[in-house]
Amino acid sequence: MKKHKTKIKAAIWDELYYSWRKSFDQAIRADIQFGGELDINILIDAFNETIELVPVVKSKWINKPVRSYWEIIQNFNIRDYFTVTEDLEDAENFMLESIDCEACAQIKVLIYRHKGKDNLRIVLSHMCFDGSSFMDFLELLSRYYSGLKQNSDFKITDFVNGERDVWQLFKNFTLKERLNFALKKIKHSKISQNIRLNIPCDKDASEKTKVIQKKIIEEELLLKLIEKSKKSGQKLNDIFIAAFGRSLFDISIANHSPMPIAFSIDLRIFMKEKKTAGLTNMSTALFIPFDKIEGESFEESVNRTSTHINEVKNNNSAMFNKELLRLLVFSFYLPVSKEKILKSFLGGGSAVTGISNVGVIKPEVVSFSGLKVEEFFMIGSVKFTPFPALFINTFNNRIYLSTASLGSKMEIELEKRVLDLFESYLINYVE
Repeated sequence: MKKHKTKIKAAIWDELYYSWRKSFDQAIRADIQFGGELDINILIDAFNETIELVPVVKSKWINKPVRSYWEIIQNFNIRDYFTVTEDLEDAENFMLESIDCEACAQIKVLIYRHKGKDNLRIVLSHMCFDGSSFMDFLELLSRYYSGLKQNSDFKITDFVNGERDVWQLFKNFTLKERLNFALKKIKHSKISQNIRLNIPCDKDASEKTKVIQKKIIEEELLLKLIEKSKKSGQKLNDIFIAAFGRSLFDISIANHSPMPIAFSIDLRIFMKEKKTAGLTNMSTALFIPFDKIEGESFEESVNRTSTHINEVKNNNSAMFNKELLRLLVFSFYLPVSKEKILKSFLGGGSAVTGISNVGVIKPEVVSFSGLKVEEFFMIGSVKFTPFPALFINTFNNRIYLSTASLGSKMEIELEKRVLDLFESYLINYVE
């Protein structure tokens, strides 16, 4: 008789996100609006089959002083984490739910059904996946749904779920390169705690509310951005980061000093295969100093941002310290505080304000038996303080912007203003 696997080894990024649990809610979200109705029973089967391929999703976190692990929940069924509702308020509240990683499986699903259309909403633990692996998970789910719709015996046989750990990042580098990653000190490698000094916040507010805010940049503006960026030789992501930086300065209390802006980078670009063996986290944040210079045009801000980004990318900043971190914490099993080591090497998490662009979502990620997808938001974790963190994805020639935060009324209004300012800078760029 085949013995069922009961444990999954923890990866560094799992530990890292657990150590940041007081800074954000450790969840990422998908909000997919379909033009028709899904077959609920087939969708449930598709979730169960997909999660069987990626069992970390049906696991509970077991925290240990030296080496934590995931404990797989036996007899898991997504029905226990699945809701169907016609109540919009329930659907909106669902997107603000978090996941207790130590008490239950790492996923919740809701279908909001209204006027013949389904809105599929998923809340998933960020300890399991980054945005890239979340999209891979959705693509598997979509394949299973489409396959089961045609044949109840359909199975995905070409997916192999391998290791999740960060060691994969270093296997194609020489020992000399790895020592360089481990030991070299770099500028802007740690998260500055000064961010919160510039952005207004109500530390002592008596009431704070969880809020997700969204904005869609329509196709006409996106196409103009693409055309202008090609002519100028500037990357869309650099334009986004510059627009975000300028927007933050516009709402800041004091804007006379550089503000560290974080932007996410997918570490898979350093891997020969350009993908990890298993679905996991493999992205990190890099930091650039963003200044507001009087009289500088937005296009000049983009050029300066591009220069800073190229500097940190070209010196392999994203790779530094992670190899030593792996050796210290996870190879030698040192009996020391993992959280202190994690924060020492990779920052404290609580001060991160930045931008995460998961890029263009391919149609096959959400090709649920050909059912039309009208809107698709990928939404990040609910940030506590400070804010904001801007999440971006592009789907069907539209840019989807979102922020998720726990804030006072004033902070929420400022975050909405950041989204409006961001759009205005993009408009300014193409005019």
